[in-house]
Amino acid sequence: MTSETACNTIDGLKATKNFLHCLGRYGNTPFLFPLYGQGELPQCFCRMCAVFGGIYCLRHSVQCLVVDKESRKCKAVIDQFGQRIISKHFLVEDSYFSENTCSHVQYRQISRSVLITDRSVLKADSDQQISILTVPAMETGTFAVRVIELCSSTMTCMKGTCEHSRIWLSYVFVLAVKGDSH
Repeated sequence: MTSETACNTIDGLKATKNFLHCLGRYGNTPFLFPLYGQGELPQCFCRMCAVFGGIYCLRHSVQCLVVDKESRKCKAVIDQFGQRIISKHFLVEDSYFSENTCSHVQYRQISRSVLITDRSVLKADSDQQISILTVPAMETGTFAVRVIELCSSTMTCMKGTCEHSRIWLSYVFVLAVKGDSH
């Protein structure tokens, strides 16, 4: 469901390589889903960190950042114990920074929807399917809509909670266009 001009072989091969590289890192699938609700998101972040070889430091308050003067990139953090932890990336919620620091940040917004349905968007004989769909952008300057549809075998929704005993959880998301109110 994409035009030939919107994609190329190199990008497709890079995406396939990334997908294959993630197989077997955590279970039989490269996909990590929050199990039975959003309370699993912090755990999902920890898993993703582990999948990509990161270290998740708990109960280590950051006292300062070690920043390279030339590149202005974070090279390490110093924790409350004085321990230096080397880091290629430093993630933090923006409320920890001053307004002056955040004035240079370009924010992106995501429009999303969570749907609970009694049937799949795709016709299939099995009630144990996972669907990943991309609905291409209709106009220049807009973004493709992504859909991830999960069945009860992913443990994201309970089997038998619907009168038909089949239930799907669909997560629909798209990058919001600047100024769009949807």
